[in-house]
Amino acid sequence: MSEFRRLPPVSPTDWYSDDRPPASDSDRLIGAAIMASLLIGILAIWLAYDYKLDRAFSPELPCFQIHSASVSGLSATELITWWNITLLTTNPNRNMGVDYRYILPSIYYGDRKDYFNSPGWFKNNQIVATKKLSRSFFLDKGGNQTSLVNFNLVAVLSEDVDYELAEQISEELALRGSVKLGLYIRLEFGYRTEENYLHFRGPMQCSFFCNQVEFVFAPTNNGTGIFTGHSRECTLA
Repeated sequence: MSEFRRLPPVSPTDWYSDDRPPASDSDRLIGAAIMASLLIGILAIWLAYDYKLDRAFSPELPCFQIHSASVSGLSATELITWWNITLLTTNPNRNMGVDYRYILPSIYYGDRKDYFNSPGWFKNNQIVATKKLSRSFFLDKGGNQTSLVNFNLVAVLSEDVDYELAEQISEELALRGSVKLGLYIRLEFGYRTEENYLHFRGPMQCSFFCNQVEFVFAPTNNGTGIFTGHSRECTLA
């Protein structure tokens, strides 16, 4: 019969023994630097993602400016006035394209403050010509993508323009050889990530003022007034 011996009790300190030397100050600094770098990297990724989401969910509005403009038949005796205007529209968003549904330009005579702060009947009396452009188009993303929008407006005296307004324009034209007119733009649009993708946000509506564009009627222009200044930026109404 074998004999069993009772082993002496084992102390917990005998189970694990750490013979490594204590960490030096340089090791602690390296570890702290690594942890700080990881935290900064995670924070940078989160900020970049949050910025991208903010830009996507809060995109900037498109911009407009008058690229060129001309008018013929602008007087109190002419029955029909013809307008030809080209707008330059810009999409400032890098991640979202702009899907234009319609653009409603209106040419008005007088000061912008009078137009903007007046009741509807007075606004209608100031309008020289207006037309709804129903054709839709897409302006791609990428940042500062531009497109030209050309349109023609026709105004008929006594139907679209009253005689009193036509006389005021004729008096200014006879006195100065030019006339100043403003352009009011109302549009409906939405945002999309790509041309063939689903709509991301919209439809939305906003308005712009292109204030005080001067049309010069030179004798060599055969009765046609031409906008000869620099491209005029339009401001949000």
